[in-house]
Amino acid sequence: MQANPQGVPLQAVEFTGPFSWRGTRCAPAIADAEIARCCGVYLWTASLPQGELIYYIGETGRSFRERMCEHFREHMSGGYHLYESEAFRQGRKDLLWPGRFGPTGERSLNRFLNCFLELAPAIASLAEIYHFYLAPLNCERRLRERIEAALANCLYEQPGLVGEFQDSGINYRPRWKNEDPILVQVRCCNTLLGVPESLWV
Repeated sequence: MQANPQGVPLQAVEFTGPFSWRGTRCAPAIADAEIARCCGVYLWTASLPQGELIYYIGETGRSFRERMCEHFREHMSGGYHLYESEAFRQGRKDLLWPGRFGPTGERSLNRFLNCFLELAPAIASLAEIYHFYLAPLNCERRLRERIEAALANCLYEQPGLVGEFQDSGINYRPRWKNEDPILVQVRCCNTLLGVPESLWV
């Protein structure tokens, strides 16, 4: 970590992508990417003409590859929210299935199995739509959590498309009052909608 001329700690966060689960010409398979051996902060996005619309922000102290394999298993088994794919592709969330987590989650495996044939097209379509951006970070877990939370809160606070695309009820861990603020500079080769060039964490 560096410091700016005023002595404020400065952390660079550079997102690389897009990647995908299965791999396409424009978004290589995340399991095959060398960068996926690293840990850090990552984004799930939907690609819109104006840029990448972020759906989820996560952090991991294990490899991105390992964490995304876990995500894939949860997605395929109905663990996560499922949305109508064409609406999602356009930046709208029309809920088809609530997933297993959170206060409104559906814990019944039987109900999911009974709905599986109906939900399977959405599961497959969303798996193709999701793009992933990875920012390797060799730092302690607490800093990854603070960066994750600051990015998420920045998106939550925005009106319109960016803020509305975020799911509620995710347990982010922002900076505590006894922690000194750190200035983060965010870079990406593509436009990440709603993400500033710098923010305090």
